[in-house]
Amino acid sequence: MRELLSLKHILVFFLPLIFVTELHQISHTILHAFLARLADPTVTLAAFSIAFAFCVTLGTINQISVQSGISFIRAGSESSAEVLE
Repeated sequence: MRELLSLKHILVFFLPLIFVTELHQISHTILHAFLARLADPTVTLAAFSIAFAFCVTLGTINQISVQSGISFIRAGSESSAEVLE
């Protein structure tokens, strides 16, 4: 029989996820504050934004590749063989 979820179980699951999101937002603010104090803040912040967008784009492609692979594994070898033909 399955155990019912309690508020404690829900908090134990979701609080780390909330903290990771907040840490991600705070780290960007701190990093931008540091970059804005360098010699040429306009160029530095612009270059960082371009590099960050490039990194996010490549990371998204990688994540989609992993998810596609997992979906082929779940669907079975027949579907992956059909795609590769």
